[in-house]
Amino acid sequence: MNKNKLISTIAICLLISNLALVAFILLPNHRPPHNGGPRELIIERLHFDAAQIKEYDKLIVIHRDAIKSGNEKMGQLKNQLYLGILQSSSPNDSLKNEIGKIQVEIEGIQLKHFEDIGKLCRAEQKEDFNNLVGELARLFNGRQEGPRP
Repeated sequence: MNKNKLISTIAICLLISNLALVAFILLPNHRPPHNGGPRELIIERLHFDAAQIKEYDKLIVIHRDAIKSGNEKMGQLKNQLYLGILQSSSPNDSLKNEIGKIQVEIEGIQLKHFEDIGKLCRAEQKEDFNNLVGELARLFNGRQEGPRP
């Protein structure tokens, strides 16, 4: 290998490594995306054992039932609200207020669910739970990426 080929090869390797480093630094989340869903993500991140997973699964059932009920109520009220467009020119403020109340209830259900998950954690898992809490909005708002600029 002559001197020019060696220098070219080294330059290309340095360029590739620099580009990889810049990409790594600029990406908002350095963890690979989790493809298993919220249950698996929480179990993995909090390092739950079999007994904790069993209790967590019970919490999930309660949580899903409560959220489903709230979403059904909200869906009915939104349907009434939008059908109101056909009947009058102004939206029904009382329906909008009821939708808002249900949304507040749903957020309360979500918050209680995560508090209950925190209660399942042993002392050595509390730091992992605290780290997870800092990411909850990003993780569970329907997108798996960070906030958009």
